[in-house]
Amino acid sequence: MDLIDKARLPSFYVGSFGASAFRRGASFGDRQCIALSRDARSLYYATYPRVVELSADDGRVRRSLGNKDAIFDLVAPACDGSIVAFEHEAVRWLDATSGEELCVVPVRAAGQSRIAVSPTEPRRVASGKYYGQWALFIIDGAGEPRVVNAEVPDVARCGSLISLSFSKDGSELFAACRQGVLRYDARTGALKETLFDPRGLEQEFGAARSYLSDFCVLDERAALALVGGTLLVRVDLATNRAIATLLLGSDYYARLSAPSPGGRVTVGTAGKILVVDVRSLAIERAITGAFSIADGADVLVEPRSERAWIVDGRGALHRLALDTGALELAEPCSFPTIVRWRSDDELVVGRWYSPIEFIDLRSDASTFLALGSDEHAIEFSERRGSALVRTDTHEHSWLSLSDRTRTALGNGARSQAIVAGDRLWIADVKRQKLLSGDRSIDLAPCKHIVTIAVSPDETRAFVALKSEALLVDLASDAVLARYKLLGAERAQFVTEDELVIMGSKGTKWIDPATGTVRAHSPKMFGSNAACSRDGQIVAVIGGVSSVAIATRDRPTEVVSFEGAAHPQRAAFNEDATRLAVAGAESVVRVFDVTQALATRDVPKDTKRKRTAK
Repeated sequence: MDLIDKARLPSFYVGSFGASAFRRGASFGDRQCIALSRDARSLYYATYPRVVELSADDGRVRRSLGNKDAIFDLVAPACDGSIVAFEHEAVRWLDATSGEELCVVPVRAAGQSRIAVSPTEPRRVASGKYYGQWALFIIDGAGEPRVVNAEVPDVARCGSLISLSFSKDGSELFAACRQGVLRYDARTGALKETLFDPRGLEQEFGAARSYLSDFCVLDERAALALVGGTLLVRVDLATNRAIATLLLGSDYYARLSAPSPGGRVTVGTAGKILVVDVRSLAIERAITGAFSIADGADVLVEPRSERAWIVDGRGALHRLALDTGALELAEPCSFPTIVRWRSDDELVVGRWYSPIEFIDLRSDASTFLALGSDEHAIEFSERRGSALVRTDTHEHSWLSLSDRTRTALGNGARSQAIVAGDRLWIADVKRQKLLSGDRSIDLAPCKHIVTIAVSPDETRAFVALKSEALLVDLASDAVLARYKLLGAERAQFVTEDELVIMGSKGTKWIDPATGTVRAHSPKMFGSNAACSRDGQIVAVIGGVSSVAIATRDRPTEVVSFEGAAHPQRAAFNEDATRLAVAGAESVVRVFDVTQALATRDVPKDTKRKRTAK
């Protein structure tokens, strides 16, 4: 997915490469940052600078909507076809065709975690947020805009907000929390009653099923509640009683979808979805696959067909036929952890809990190397032709990119790890040691290790601490130098006698033996950075879309441009003529570095020489 309009990219932009269909980039941590249009032809994705429209046929970006300066969090469709977008300072209604702003209600919407839109009143929405205790708002944009702060009783303050949903006629609002469901008047925000306390099920089903996990309204008379993640309960809204129950098994299910036109709901967990018939409360089928239904994930059911979209917590959209169980998977696409050039025609990208992607720049085709559900690549070794893979428990292993064989390296918890040549070096924070295989070098005293670097000939190591740095001889294990150094967050040896430091104090080229600064680019600050192989060019990325480039010989002349949506990683190719930038998108953008540097002003001494001639 390519989230930046090409018109805003610089003249030295080369292209966007990589798989994009059904891949939206990393989740932003909660549900409803994706919405399905009423006609099910479009998906709308709320990303910080804008709302992006995707085709429901091929998953590709059609356009972006809304104010480019807004910071959107959540999005939902209204019953008239417009799009409701929540941003930090207001709720905005956007025309789904033109993107024109139809209505805006100023409200401090930041932190909203659940939203619902009335099925009968397109300008009425509800939103809720939870920080220790939660607040509920009904926002009406029809006529004179108004915001109603609904009453939240003490019973609800004991648990987090689970879901919001309107009744089918739009007259009532249901707010589900861990300890029960609250019924409100949807116009005034007056609390009518507290219904379905899940603690009443303790005696029959045990204390583990005494709290709500999810809730959805089926019709005017009934609702479904997911209790304790393992029990599905049909609730009579008139009598407030459980009229049918279904035990789902030993798995913990985190998400309950809205009902389909055919009377089906889905209950999802990591790698598994159950399709349940609402009338009989029986499981029709269990569907397994490489998807993750957990925090930051959801299932969107199309309003006029037996089809649903799985919004993967790792950043991919999958399409599911509820009546047949046919599943169309896309590769997950979370935030990037590493980007490298294998050649001038091929990029390799690692992402959190996602497969390794190989991108052929000539054909723009992607191939994938699957990893475990708790694994991600953090570095690549050219010499070994392998990826360094880390698990949630900090176990490291080499994974060959050619024959897929593994070499276990052990645990590196609470550590900084880098690859030098074909070796893995780990700075163990707890034991204050530098480790590589059976090598163990004592660094004490050295608390708060921030980053490490190893010289090209692997004879010396640089260790940056919170306020000082060490230079270590790897042959004798002796500490050669210790000096004061502030703000170092990333380091790379250029030669044996020069080091590039990037961080909060800018980018510095220093003597690693003494810490003497040889060149300084104060505006080039940040820890997400890339350095050319010869150390002459540095790129720093950060913010919403910013990329900056500077050179050692002209460090104060910075070239800044838009490079990616929420850029995370960057890499120069072998001769530093190209820069690849990856962010919260499925694509990687490539820029011409030579042309970028040519946009700088001509140096003053050069101007004088031309004038003299």
